[in-house]
Amino acid sequence: MKREVCKFFSGAFAALAYAHAAYAVATDRGVINEPVFLGRRWGVGYMWTEAAVYSAVSLALGYVGWISKPQELQKSTTFATDGQSQQPAKTAEQPQPLSH
Repeated sequence: MKREVCKFFSGAFAALAYAHAAYAVATDRGVINEPVFLGRRWGVGYMWTEAAVYSAVSLALGYVGWISKPQELQKSTTFATDGQSQQPAKTAEQPQPLSH
């Protein structure tokens, strides 16, 4: 499970990095204004810094997710309960039509 979580968050942080880089390029070209948050103007340099940080986190999570070896699946034991048997279900069985 750890591998899949790392892969997921790696992709999420890569998307954040891409979005911040695109926003920085758009701000630098004058397509959009610099954002004002908490009464402060956040320049293009901050956006590039955030994009770099998110890229580094994405790479680290990707490394952990894709390089690590998968855990071996544990053998699950099935317990028969009322109405169930330990025999496997028949897959070639055709459904019977209902007669009224």
